[in-house]
Amino acid sequence: MGVLSRLGWGRGPWGGAAWAAAAAVAVATAGIVVLLGTLSPGDREGAVGSLELTPRSALFGQPLRAVLQVPTRNGRAVASFAPYRVVRRSEQRTGGALRITYALDCLAAACTPRPGGERLFTFPPARVTFGGRTYVAQWPKVSVASRLGPAPLSRPALRTPATPPAPSLRFDPPLAADALDGLAAALALSAAVVVARAVRRARRPVPVPEPIPESPLARALTAVEQAAARGVRARRTALDQLAVVLERAHMSAAARQARLLAWSEDEPSPYAMRALAEEQRAAAGGGEDV
Repeated sequence: MGVLSRLGWGRGPWGGAAWAAAAAVAVATAGIVVLLGTLSPGDREGAVGSLELTPRSALFGQPLRAVLQVPTRNGRAVASFAPYRVVRRSEQRTGGALRITYALDCLAAACTPRPGGERLFTFPPARVTFGGRTYVAQWPKVSVASRLGPAPLSRPALRTPATPPAPSLRFDPPLAADALDGLAAALALSAAVVVARAVRRARRPVPVPEPIPESPLARALTAVEQAAARGVRARRTALDQLAVVLERAHMSAAARQARLLAWSEDEPSPYAMRALAEEQRAAAGGGEDV
């Protein structure tokens, strides 16, 4: 109090506020000291829950697993594992507890023990806050052994023989190669035969069917249909030739009809000529080929 008075904190209108602020800081600092410093190591671990660190004896480069168990679902934890790095962190809240799991590894020079020796790691304490209080708990120590023997690194020695074992094969390589060569030759010969047959078939001329000769009646009916578009003389000639063919085919009635149309006083109409040709084709369809 005398020190504060000498500094001038008790004088003036703000003197009382300064005293109150200083008292609050002192109380808060004392409270933090009490919260963090009143528990023994055994009491801290019981208050936090439990801490696991496996394996406790590991080889260089072997991953570690750290588990922090908090007896409440609403807790918060801060943990550091330098020089190891946290590869994965997961939280699991079951029942009324919080379980935090850390996956750790380290391949840096800071984690390398001397060849043939071991290195002891002590990680910083974990800080867990719940119920308005903060607790600290120390992780177990971990011993990391070197994967190298005590021999000097200038003359390294392999743990296994450098000469690989003799290969074991199911088939004799020369015999298998000969068999594969024979199979390839057979396949090539088969492909050549298939190609030769395809080429021979492509060169073979395609037979063209011979045209079926038309009957005299079919030619006469075709002539009548074509003459229907020509002059009167061509019409009469075509109808008269049709009448001759019909008489030779013993179709007298049809021959008479064709001749009457050919030599009527009026010129033969194209419509009547086409109708006559269609009628005779239909009549001759079941007998003579037209």
